[in-house]
Amino acid sequence: MLPGISGLDFLAMMQNGKIQPYVPMMLITGLAQSECLEQAKALGVLDILTKPFSPQQLIDAVGEILK
Repeated sequence: MLPGISGLDFLAMMQNGKIQPYVPMMLITGLAQSECLEQAKALGVLDILTKPFSPQQLIDAVGEILK
């Protein structure tokens, strides 16, 4: 959990250019609620890993994003 702001709020700020220009984003979360995951995808998240995940899953996800 981020202090003082939700991950989805942070993503919205990124998308709106309030923090920095858009960069590819991957969400790592302990919350697997479908509503939050759908919001994240709508905000431009390229992949979502839910905890727990293996190191190989992280490596594979980052590799796909960097292609």
